[in-house]
Amino acid sequence: MAQVPYHHRNITRLKAEELLLNAKEDGSFLVRESESIEGAYTLCVLYQSRIFQYRILTGSDGKLSIQSEKGVQERKYADLAQLVDEYLHRGSNNGLACTLKYPVATEKIDDVDSDDEEEIGETPLRWSDTSNVNAGGDDDITRYFSERFGTLDLSKCDGAYVDSIRHYVEHDVKDDAHNVQMGSGQLTKFRQLLSKTAAEFNREMEIFCGRLEVLRDLFGSNIPVPGPSLDKTLDKGIVDHDKFVEKLGNMKTAVVNLEKRASARVRELVFPEDEYEDTSTSISAGTMRPTPLLTSVRKPSLPPSSFDVKLGKNQKITLTVDIQVGKLFAVKPSKDVLDESNTFPHEKILQLIKSTSNKCRVDVIIEGRKKDTYTFEDARSRENFCQLVQQMKNMHSASSDVDQISIFIGTWNMGDASPSWNLSPWFKCQGAGKTRDKTLSMIPHDIYAIGTQESALTEKEWINKVRRLLRDGLMIELHMVAVCTLWGLRLVVLTKQEHRNKISHVRHSTVKTGIANALGNKGAVGISFFFSGSFLCFVNCHLTSGSEKNNRRNQNYRDILKGLSLGQKDQTSFDLTNQFHHLFWFGDLNYRLEDEVQPILKKITEREYDALQKMDQLKNSQNAKESFVHFCEGEVTFPPSYRYLRGSKDQYDWKKVKKTGIRINVPSWCDRVLWKSYPQTYIVNTAYGSVEDVDTSDHKPVFSSFDIGVMTQFVPGLGGNTEDVKMVFDNVQVEMRTSVSHPRFQLAFHSACLEGTVTSKANMNYCTRNQRANYCCPVWEPKLIPELYTIFSDVDYLEDHHLLIAVKSVDGDESYGECVLSLKSMFSIAPQRFSCLLTHQGEETGKLWGSMHLTTGTSSKHTRKKSIRKSYELIYMDTDFQSTGDIDILDPEPEKIMKPKLVVSKAVSLPQGVTPNGKIATTDRSPRDDLGLKNAPWQSGSSRDIDSRPPLPPPSKIHAKTPPGVDVLNSIDVGGRPPADRHLPPPPPSPPGGTEMALPAGILPPLPSRKPDVSAGLEPEQYEVVPPATLKKSADNPIECRPPMALPPSIPPRKGKPATSPVAPLTSKSGGSPVLSPQKPPLPSARKSPLPSAPTEEVEDVPPTLPRKLRASSSDDSGNLHNYEKLKKPLSISQWLLTLGLPQYIGTFVAQGWDNLEYMDGITEQDLLDMKITHPNHRTKILESLKNF
Repeated sequence: MAQVPYHHRNITRLKAEELLLNAKEDGSFLVRESESIEGAYTLCVLYQSRIFQYRILTGSDGKLSIQSEKGVQERKYADLAQLVDEYLHRGSNNGLACTLKYPVATEKIDDVDSDDEEEIGETPLRWSDTSNVNAGGDDDITRYFSERFGTLDLSKCDGAYVDSIRHYVEHDVKDDAHNVQMGSGQLTKFRQLLSKTAAEFNREMEIFCGRLEVLRDLFGSNIPVPGPSLDKTLDKGIVDHDKFVEKLGNMKTAVVNLEKRASARVRELVFPEDEYEDTSTSISAGTMRPTPLLTSVRKPSLPPSSFDVKLGKNQKITLTVDIQVGKLFAVKPSKDVLDESNTFPHEKILQLIKSTSNKCRVDVIIEGRKKDTYTFEDARSRENFCQLVQQMKNMHSASSDVDQISIFIGTWNMGDASPSWNLSPWFKCQGAGKTRDKTLSMIPHDIYAIGTQESALTEKEWINKVRRLLRDGLMIELHMVAVCTLWGLRLVVLTKQEHRNKISHVRHSTVKTGIANALGNKGAVGISFFFSGSFLCFVNCHLTSGSEKNNRRNQNYRDILKGLSLGQKDQTSFDLTNQFHHLFWFGDLNYRLEDEVQPILKKITEREYDALQKMDQLKNSQNAKESFVHFCEGEVTFPPSYRYLRGSKDQYDWKKVKKTGIRINVPSWCDRVLWKSYPQTYIVNTAYGSVEDVDTSDHKPVFSSFDIGVMTQFVPGLGGNTEDVKMVFDNVQVEMRTSVSHPRFQLAFHSACLEGTVTSKANMNYCTRNQRANYCCPVWEPKLIPELYTIFSDVDYLEDHHLLIAVKSVDGDESYGECVLSLKSMFSIAPQRFSCLLTHQGEETGKLWGSMHLTTGTSSKHTRKKSIRKSYELIYMDTDFQSTGDIDILDPEPEKIMKPKLVVSKAVSLPQGVTPNGKIATTDRSPRDDLGLKNAPWQSGSSRDIDSRPPLPPPSKIHAKTPPGVDVLNSIDVGGRPPADRHLPPPPPSPPGGTEMALPAGILPPLPSRKPDVSAGLEPEQYEVVPPATLKKSADNPIECRPPMALPPSIPPRKGKPATSPVAPLTSKSGGSPVLSPQKPPLPSARKSPLPSAPTEEVEDVPPTLPRKLRASSSDDSGNLHNYEKLKKPLSISQWLLTLGLPQYIGTFVAQGWDNLEYMDGITEQDLLDMKITHPNHRTKILESLKNF
């Protein structure tokens, strides 16, 4: 199909809308490729500042037809040019929103790399050669080329080819000139002429390729050789231009690789080496043939690591971690005898708590001891100590299931040169920047992902070299998961032999982004697979070079995202960034520093890397959300990895002499390692640096290592009652960038814990309150979203899962944005609010928020196994906890990362968001503001979603003190589920005029209604929802939401039933403390008076006065024993204790692991005393009630 200027091939929906809105003229149009149907197109038209979209489909006969309004006869067209030309001439009678008038041409992109590639010699066109050309007329252009044609020497051309040139000069050059005038850079007719020129050469190439295959077979190589015929039209003397250019490049690569293969084969025969099973024909890489050295491979000896620290304030002590023995030694200088007081086995170490105020301090909690506070010499030493202790506990763990692994990521542009044979520092993460401890560097990683660019070795040579270096340096034989190669771009993934059975669903893919996206000198290779229950993906790329090509690099990133075929084949609604638990993206990204060379060299000498990072194109593109949106990168503390003088360790070669002049390549961090992980998943970047000793290339190798948490591959509870656990959505609202007219959307839900993808009904309403221009805000009520039933009911297993949500158009089935929601914090009685950003094809498209929760059925007997802790739950920051008082072991506070700490009375139970003085706590920050809060320290900024914070570690059976300030109602047990991990994005401020309302101490407000508008905290009947049919095309008269009604909170009286009025919307005063602000009409004067607030000091251990409906019918206020025979068996710990009138103990029971009534029959009075329940009547009341159950 001929290229037309209005056809945008690799453009996203948002970019298409942006181009049309910038055109501003009604009738502006363009055509883009459909994202939902392969081979289809989408016609986008601008009318009255709105975008109208029409799908263009290809029929079985190969002809095109457009889906327009009903009543218009469908017509067939041979190609896009014919279709658009006819619609241009039909005027307003075309079934579209308006007449097609102004085509929006494609943007011209310079594909040629400017500095890294050797130039092809060319003679520049002199001004005198073009001075006679009049750009205003086709006749002048034809006359110019006719004059040039008359001066050519045609003695080497046959008559048929001369006629072809003459025909182009006299006729076809006009068409190419017209395309250039319309903004297209494609010379269609010239390409056809070039294809005829190559016809004979192509036949010779076929013969040459056949001979190459014979040589390849002679040397036993699997090097790919360009296949037979390029095009079926060869007999007609026409060759496809793109395929011809691609084959030329492939032939060059094949010849170079064949020569290297022949040299390697001869060398192997002279010097036999370990054999490697070539997997180029089977990417899943079956079993490796064991080498003779495998039997002699032994485990490396790990020396102890010692640290000189201070215990407390001044006492000096030496901490020694002996990984091989599995012990921690804390020896004073004056004592050299080892005994139980200074020797601690790994199983006795319970928790490491790092200080945020002092990055050199850590609290070590050991069983049977109070916490010990150690201060290290520097922050690096503290980090190494924590990693050593964690590694020691992992190595000596008795558990057979793996829940944490380490990953090595390496990237190196080899510069088409033979590599140095001393690459051990690279694989051991030793060099400049953040490196691993020397002891840890001797322990092999679980997975190695090694990416190279401009590789000078064959696939087999490189893999043999890597495996030999790892075997000699780390004494380990690795299994190859997969290898993927595109020209000089290669990705190899290796793993330990014991992990082979944990890996499945291996896929690989390549994308070319070279000239015209046809050459593989630039592009990406990717490999994805499951490791146990976690989905991992690795992408190695080589992007466009040149400091001025930043926009082109950003486009490369989007092309790669769209072109890589990885992940699950049936998940077409979710792009690459939303399909994997962990996505690692690395390679020669070629982003440069934007400054003069001398200031950059000075800052490098002074190690001012933070200042240089502000000039980094990658960081600036991320901040502008132009590429790698929501990706994370470790702190850069190593010198720029490009461009070095070959053979030098620290000298930059920033001046490059080319045929066109001198090229300045400022030192830059071209080689990078980025990652993107699901929210609330464990990932820590343990190393990030470069190796300066390797000097064979103008790039330095870059390394990065990670510790990540993985899910188990065994599904507990499968085959049970599938209705035990279900996800219930209270409401969902979306704000997304689009100017499409009258859109209707539906939500698609997908998760590994669901039987399949579930789709909601189309939205019926929109919220226009505070709506921004070019944004759309659809709303889904509960009746439109089906309940989602999980296929298994084990709570522990479900907590590690995530829910993928896509917002899709009803008409075109195209995705407008996707997000990932963690289920870890959604087990609760009441709906939990959530908020996350929407992305699609690498662009941020909006945000989605609402409320939902997971509920368990009455038949479910599954519970959280509190005695089982994840291995990565050993290390936490002190900000993850409610208090750092004198306690033996603490449980992190899940909300601490996301909101300020609440000081709550021990004797009063308060709901989520209620402060001790009885006020409703909120903030004037929007949900979008909350998305920018700092991440959990162990995540290293791995996600910007609101629910990206550490998992709640199950409390052990150790009798720990209950941390002061625990929000007890947040810890209410729900049928064996874990405490609710709430993270409610605060609603926007309510209209002015609100008055402050406080709740009395000890009074619990009612749970929120099932139908709130999470964006404003309103009931559906309190805001105006607009059906699609009533939306106007013009934005002159926006429809606003009606102000909310004022209703007081429910305060149960002393007699009779409590009031049932709904709670007023949550707001906050500017600059003041959060309050509950009811709206007009005003409240009765009796309720305006201040009410007593809850005490903040510890009070007597006596239950507060409760509403009568929560009391047992046979109880009295004197504390006498009750008659429990008539009570029904409660469903949860919280319901049981509320019935007894002892809600102050809910958090205590849950924190101690007594979270399910099924296991309460063995509790004794001593257990209650250990939980600090000192009131004798309370203990008797609890034990008597259990007997009756």
